[in-house]
Amino acid sequence: MNIKLTINLSFLTLIILATVVSAFGQGGGVATIPLAEKIITIHAEKKCFGEIFAYLMIKYDVAFGFEESTLDRDNDDYSLLPNLPFKDDNGVSSYMFGGAKRLFTVHYDNGRLENILNDLVSQAPNYTWEISDDVVNIYPIRGRDSSFRSLLNSNVGSFYLKKGKPVGLIRTELLALPEFGTFLKENGLFSSPLRGDLNFINRPLPSDLIFSNLTFRELLNKIAKSKRGGWILKQSDVAGSKEKIFIDIQI
Repeated sequence: MNIKLTINLSFLTLIILATVVSAFGQGGGVATIPLAEKIITIHAEKKCFGEIFAYLMIKYDVAFGFEESTLDRDNDDYSLLPNLPFKDDNGVSSYMFGGAKRLFTVHYDNGRLENILNDLVSQAPNYTWEISDDVVNIYPIRGRDSSFRSLLNSNVGSFYLKKGKPVGLIRTELLALPEFGTFLKENGLFSSPLRGDLNFINRPLPSDLIFSNLTFRELLNKIAKSKRGGWILKQSDVAGSKEKIFIDIQI
């Protein structure tokens, strides 16, 4: 083999190695595709918002956070289920989402998640979206509750829940956080231990939840990403307490 051919082969080897290395992250695994670029196939014609997100959660493991607009407190158009069985053969029917009247249509073959989300929020005039901590956050651009914003930006010292505990226990632990109790007291707000999200809350946590020194939004996102599914922040109606404002966290 002459010198010129040896140099050309060595150069080719370097190119191949560089290509292989670029396909892997620093941790040695395959590079992760950004969530916004995740490829999705979905065909939903006049479906509930909750049905569409249930499909994204079950089929493509898309975690979400939803902050309710004050303009949607008198309707069920954005009902969601934060905990679902994660098997492709589990269907989700519209009856699970109450009296939703606003219906959504999205049709994509191998579309990017960001395009699907843009399509969805274009049909939801009070909302926009962003990705935070690898979780899709949907929040109001109209009718944003200042107390919700304040809560989500508040600081949390620490949160811990052991692997194997039921996901339904997460909400109980969140309501017991001293920072949450202080927030309610300082803002004249309330929260009830009663819950309406009773679907699929007995699934065991797949890993320990150990978080510290973060905002409430960051905590909710990290929990949602770990347990899979989502979180919802909304105002709830508690019988016999019309003078009090109750914050409901579903997770």
